[in-house]
Amino acid sequence: MMIWNVALPDDWESRVRSALANVRDDLARGALHPLGAGMESVALRLDPPDGDGGTSFVLRFPYNEDGAEGIACEAALLPELAEHLPLPIPRFAFTAPNPLGPGEFCCYPAVPGESLSEEDWHRRGLLDEPAPIRRIAALIDAIHAFPVGRARELGVPESDPRAEFGERLDLLRAEVVPALPSSESRTLVAAFEDYIGDDACFDYEPVLIHADISLDHLLVTGTDVTGLIDFGDTTIGDPDYDLCYLWSETGPGFTQRLQELRGVPFTDRLQRKLRFWELADAAADVLHGIEHGHSEFRDESLAVLRGLLTQRGSGSNAEASHGYTADVR
Repeated sequence: MMIWNVALPDDWESRVRSALANVRDDLARGALHPLGAGMESVALRLDPPDGDGGTSFVLRFPYNEDGAEGIACEAALLPELAEHLPLPIPRFAFTAPNPLGPGEFCCYPAVPGESLSEEDWHRRGLLDEPAPIRRIAALIDAIHAFPVGRARELGVPESDPRAEFGERLDLLRAEVVPALPSSESRTLVAAFEDYIGDDACFDYEPVLIHADISLDHLLVTGTDVTGLIDFGDTTIGDPDYDLCYLWSETGPGFTQRLQELRGVPFTDRLQRKLRFWELADAAADVLHGIEHGHSEFRDESLAVLRGLLTQRGSGSNAEASHGYTADVR
């Protein structure tokens, strides 16, 4: 979900054009523009040469093995998943050997709409418009309705959140806890232990989930959502997890309205899980910054984590501890 800058090698453009020429020479002559980067891949936009009509494409290049595995999974899943969804998603034109890292890169016609920051969503009042929340509800339900057995056949991995968060807690104890004040470290460890030890948190029927539904991945045209991108984290897992980034970015009020539209209860248990996942995601960002030597990203993520720990340790109510009210940001 997080968008941050990654330095491309000096000769990135010549490498990319050469890779494109090996597949489609016409694309190698297009105009290339960096779009942004996540934790596992960098994206470029490929527009037709000046004055030429035609289709714009998005190119995604993984720069680690996780990113390469994600693109391979998308290449198998998305052609079938697209037929089940009410809005456009990436439809790969091709994958080819990656000139900037491991595995293969993908190329797909640009999905309709604009990627907006969280701030722009709020500034434009899109969370209060009737269309976006209906589109998001329909997208989540349609993804979750995709046959799980077929997803497994297509190679979609299945998550084991209890084991995964247990492993993350071990890393946090080693890498992050020593850097925190004792009160914050106790709050962090207790939050993980409470989640991992609560059987109710793992009482769910596994479904296909996007696992990264954030506002910047919901493409917007006017005041409506017109596409969904970035399926690199797709897995079979807890359906509630598809709410975690929306909860962080929009607050409890929007999440509750979304659940009401879907006909799904907005329970205390759900809210506890979402608050934990928000905390765990910030902790994962800190670990990522440490592991990859991104000191600025590490420090920014640590500040977010400490703010969440302070709110959590204050004993305030759910919405106050989240840092939002239902209707005001």
